[in-house]
Amino acid sequence: MSQTHYFTRDVPMDEIAGNRPSGGNSMAKFYAGQVEDKAKSEALGRPAYRTIDMVQIIIPGDNGTVVKRRVKPSDKTRWPKQWEAYQKMQEYIPEGTLIDNWPRLTRGQIEDLKYNNVFTVEQLAELPDEALGRLGLGARRMREHAKAFIEAAANGAPSAHLVEENERMKNQVSLLSAQVADLIKKIEIYAGKAGEKVEDIDVDAPMMMASEITSQKEKASKTVIEIPDDFEDMTLVQLRALCSKITDEKVLSKAHAIDVINEYRGVE
Repeated sequence: MSQTHYFTRDVPMDEIAGNRPSGGNSMAKFYAGQVEDKAKSEALGRPAYRTIDMVQIIIPGDNGTVVKRRVKPSDKTRWPKQWEAYQKMQEYIPEGTLIDNWPRLTRGQIEDLKYNNVFTVEQLAELPDEALGRLGLGARRMREHAKAFIEAAANGAPSAHLVEENERMKNQVSLLSAQVADLIKKIEIYAGKAGEKVEDIDVDAPMMMASEITSQKEKASKTVIEIPDDFEDMTLVQLRALCSKITDEKVLSKAHAIDVINEYRGVE
C-alpha cells in the first residue's frame, strides 16, 4: 500500500521534463514504485521487481501536466517534512487553508478544484489567468475571494467572517423583497377580480415579510468593518480588498480607496 504526501512548492523547469507548467505553487506526492530487476529476472527465469522511491509532480489548475520520476537526493532536502512523513508512512497535510474547510465554496466547486489539482485556498489565490479557463465560469471570482480572504487574514482583520455574513444577509434581504413584491402583485390581481380595493384585503403576510426585511437590514447595518489605524500605508491591493467589504463601487486608485474608507469612518 503506497503512501501519498502533498507539498506546496515551485518546481524548477528542468524537472518538468519538457512540459511547461501553468504557474502557481506546484505539488508532489512521494510513493513507493516498482521497477524490473533485470539481473534477478534472468537468474530466476521470471520477472522480478524491486521497490524504489518515486515522486509525482502536479501543477495546481492543470490536470494535464503530471510528471512522475524517481526521487532525487535534492528532493529529500528540499521537502524534508514531506519526505519524513513518507518515510514514517504518515499522511502529510498541506500547509494553508484546505478548500474543504472554506465555507464560501460549494461541494461542486470543491470537487472541480480538486480535479484540477487545487487543494488549498492559497493555491486558488495564486492561480494564473490561463488556469482559470480550465475551471470554468466563476473561477475568476473564486480567485478574487481567495485573495481577499488571505489578505484579510494577513492583516489580522477579523472581518472575513463578517463579509461572508454580510453577503448572506444581503442575499436574504433581496430574496425577501422579491417575495413581497410578488405577493403584493398577486393580491392586487385577486382584489381586481373580486371587485374589491387592495386596502380592503388582508395584507398581514406581506407586512410580516416587510418587517422581516427591515430586521435583516438592521442586522446588516450593525456589522462593523474594522479599519486598521495604518490603513493609509496599505498597498492598493489591500485597500481594494478592504473597500470591497464597504462598497460595491470599483476602487480606481489609492486616493480613491482612502476617500471611501474615510467616508465610511465618518471623517470629513
